[in-house]
Amino acid sequence: GKGEKRSQANQRDSLLCDVLEAVYGAIFLDGGFSEARRVILRNLPDLNAQQMPIIDA
Repeated sequence: GKGEKRSQANQRDSLLCDVLEAVYGAIFLDGGFSEARRVILRNLPDLNAQQMPIIDA
């Protein structure tokens, strides 16, 4: 919503990490371990290039 845009919620690292975790979890539940592993490994170089910090939620 408008409040989230004003607070730049879409740029919070913790929120972005939560979204990524949810997407990978959904892929795992829908397609199984092999599919989740394939998707994660395919996207890993992109994630490393962004130098995202490790956050312990």
